Amino acid sequence: MTDPTALPTRTKAAETGLTRNALRTVAVILARHEMRNLKRLYDDFEHDILLPLLLGEIALHNIGVLENRGVSVRPAPSSVPDENRPK
Repeated sequence: MTDPTALPTRTKAAETGLTRNALRTVAVILARHEMRNLKRLYDDFEHDILLPLLLGEIALHNIGVLENRGVSVRPAPSSVPDENRPK
């Protein structure tokens, strides 16, 4: 006999639905946050959207160098197939 005071267990489908709803909510919140940031950047850089993108790429490159301690992240020439090697 089952215990009538026991809490009902969630089915896998219900948990998946809750997870999707939670992920959707988080995605919307992050998207709103990023849109505010992009609008602020656009205004701060006098309506030039390429400059913050360029500065961000430079920053990511510099951080990558620090993270890899100067080790090149490019593949070694021997690991690149002949047809894809620069000439």
